[in-house]
Amino acid sequence: MQHLELSRWLKITVIVISMFGLAFCFWIIPAFGSSLAKAYPEFAHLFWPCLIGIWIASSCVFVVLFCVWKICSEIGNDRSFSEKNARYLRVISKLALFDSVFCLAGTIILFLLNAMPFLVFLVILLIVVVGFSVSVAAAIISRLVLKAAVLKEDQDLTI
Repeated sequence: MQHLELSRWLKITVIVISMFGLAFCFWIIPAFGSSLAKAYPEFAHLFWPCLIGIWIASSCVFVVLFCVWKICSEIGNDRSFSEKNARYLRVISKLALFDSVFCLAGTIILFLLNAMPFLVFLVILLIVVVGFSVSVAAAIISRLVLKAAVLKEDQDLTI
């Protein structure tokens, strides 16, 4: 698969993920939250704070998708190992870390308010661990891409 074709498929994937994410954040979650607020009126006051928290967390995901789009563009231009891609990967790492800490804090607050079942608490903690793992992996890949970019630049200067 050539770099242009790979870039095209990756961009299509980013578009599909973005469309599902938008539908999920602005249609499915509000509808589900509204039905939960009607079913459990004692927790109805948490609907908007939780929805806004989910929107803040999902905005980080959309910024990450934008960075992935930019990385795909660099791959399409045959610049897979560049300082730009390393910078985008660092941004992805920082956003994943922020999102994980933000979700962990929100989850702990909801758990302390006794507004979250223990099983849901454990599932969200698993998601937070995955977020931390993504952050570490993106940071490591960023470092490796930067080293590869420096080596490629040195090799280009030698020839």
